[in-house]
Amino acid sequence: MAEMLRSINPFNNVLMAEFPTASASEIDAAIAQAAKGFSVWKKSSFAERSALLMKLADILRERMHDLAEMITNEMGKPITQSIGEIDKCIWCCEHYAENLEQYLSDEVIPTEGRQSLIRNQGRGVVLAIMPWNYPFWQVFRCIVPAIAAGNSILLKHASNVPACALEIDKIFSEAEAPQGLFKVLLVSPSEIPAIIAHPAIRAVSLTGSEDAGRQVGAIAGKYLKPAVLELGGNNAWIILEDADPDLAFAGIMAGRFQNTGQSCIAAKRILIQESVYDEYVSRLQIAIERMRLGNPMEPEMELGPLARPDLATLLDNQVQESIQQGAIKLVGARSEGNLYRPTLLHNVRPGMRVFEEETFGPVLGLTPVKDLEQAIELTNASAMALGTAVFTGDAERILVHSHLLEEPMIFINSIVRSDPRLPFGGFKDSGFGRELGKDGILQFTNRQTIFVA
Repeated sequence: MAEMLRSINPFNNVLMAEFPTASASEIDAAIAQAAKGFSVWKKSSFAERSALLMKLADILRERMHDLAEMITNEMGKPITQSIGEIDKCIWCCEHYAENLEQYLSDEVIPTEGRQSLIRNQGRGVVLAIMPWNYPFWQVFRCIVPAIAAGNSILLKHASNVPACALEIDKIFSEAEAPQGLFKVLLVSPSEIPAIIAHPAIRAVSLTGSEDAGRQVGAIAGKYLKPAVLELGGNNAWIILEDADPDLAFAGIMAGRFQNTGQSCIAAKRILIQESVYDEYVSRLQIAIERMRLGNPMEPEMELGPLARPDLATLLDNQVQESIQQGAIKLVGARSEGNLYRPTLLHNVRPGMRVFEEETFGPVLGLTPVKDLEQAIELTNASAMALGTAVFTGDAERILVHSHLLEEPMIFINSIVRSDPRLPFGGFKDSGFGRELGKDGILQFTNRQTIFVA
């Protein structure tokens, strides 16, 4: 009997639907269909690819509110943020529809030959292994540039968002995408190694945990297949004494509590210069005490439930052990089922779990620093590196010192965020490879060198 994937509302724990996992023969058929889809799609023109992406954008726009409700019901994101997630998917589709020809056009290289150029071709079937925290955006930011480059996609979505996965499949059907261009595989994680090993799979993209990244990366390497691994983050944000306090405060609140704190690029460690540290502590305490936590379908709610009970348990363990290690709780640190009160800890130091580990929920840790030099040292002390934000009145100073930060993304006076125009990805234990921007569309191309003597 097939294993069932369950769609459970994390706010009330109501079982909404169950879906059977695919059999071995169904998996083989899906891979074969995706391979056939690539054989057709690789011959498509830039104009045809652009037209499909614009059609996807139109469908997303027409169904925005229904899709947002599906996201909120299945993983608990506040409804206003779910609407924003669909809007970002639309932006991604439109960006690549408008820019794919520019990104993929032949690059002419002057040599002694009559003609020398680099041509970008799709690789084939890309296996996308995606997470639950942004069940539409994470998928679209991966697959849109890959499809624009001429690849076909097999999606293995997170096991707790099967309804969202199947809905994306319906959207592609509604857009009249070529058969096999996009296929959803409802499978358990145990099936992934055999799928990666299949000769028709030519590349893998994973967004997930560090542990999942090591496993998938090892399997992809064994079979000589390129991989993009976008893994966890323990982002440090640096708040200097010359920063605009209102801008920095708003950035901290938005950056830490977006998606109920369940974001790889959220502000995890806040490093505040000692001279202004107390001012931020008191202001943040007042604001966090007032945050509204509850039913995510109510538009006024700022925070919803965590996506699963085990996530709340893990987060609480990290918080309680850090308190035992000397962190001082000012607000929160109390779990009520899947609901986790927004939490503020200060006096957070290296060695504490909330400093060393990724905290995937609404927990904010504050650490005082003497100066920019110490802030850079503590930022680089993490094994993870996904992005950092620096709030300052002297942006030029940060630009001069940016090479000292072991970070792939540095945002000055802004929250760290993904943007279809800019490359996005990790460094160190946060993974490798890039999504989005020109880098993202070239990531899954065969860069073909052509030389005419």
